[in-house]
Amino acid sequence: MSKIWFFGDSFAATVPRVEGHDEKSWTINVQEAFPEYDSENLALVASSLDYLYCIYEQKRKEFIKGDIVIMSLTNIQRLLLRNLEEDLQLRFLQNGRITTPLCLQEEKVIEFLPEDHPWYNYFADDLFNPEVHKANANLFLNSLQYDAITKGIKIIVLPIQDFPFLDLDDKDSITIGKTTKYGNLSTVCLKQMRAKFKHIRWHWTSTWFEHEECREYDKTLASHLTPRNNEILANKVIRNIKTNEPIDLETEWEYT
Repeated sequence: MSKIWFFGDSFAATVPRVEGHDEKSWTINVQEAFPEYDSENLALVASSLDYLYCIYEQKRKEFIKGDIVIMSLTNIQRLLLRNLEEDLQLRFLQNGRITTPLCLQEEKVIEFLPEDHPWYNYFADDLFNPEVHKANANLFLNSLQYDAITKGIKIIVLPIQDFPFLDLDDKDSITIGKTTKYGNLSTVCLKQMRAKFKHIRWHWTSTWFEHEECREYDKTLASHLTPRNNEILANKVIRNIKTNEPIDLETEWEYT
């Protein structure tokens, strides 16, 4: 049986909802639209691109002709830390914090680093070369193009932000969601929060996770999206699978 595979970060992961909330992730809507397919979701909350590379490489040998691979593509400012013991949980370094998802489908634990910690400014340090990580992301897209052609699978990539460094030329065998600086999955999240929490004095540089009430509200959502926007994203992906319609991540969203 062919399978729909999901990879990526929290925009594609399914996690237990807060009690009393049963919102469905768009990934489940996609699964339900194709009952003839098996499915497996390997997306991990707060995970990094290098984790995506690892888990994709582990699973790609299991792909068969006709499979569908869907993934969210996160930003380069996340790194998978080395585990010296096999039974330790995965840990990811982000800006000023270490995030530990408890397991593939659960909540996460966040350790905020003190400013004098040697990793606090890692992504601004010379140890981190963004150009190398941008090149790795493009090499990964090239490998996806190769797999789509040689394995006969459909691959859909959904960038969570607008990443101008992505080389989209010669990627006609895979689908990459269209984004703009102000139209992408991350800005959808922010606009949802601004529509709901109008009493917050939003600065143009504000992010929703700076505010506790926004973080608590996000826990009630699936994949950071409202139920309606989960439906909208699911429909975009479903139409692409059925008709190859391009996936526009800038438009059609609703904010109430």
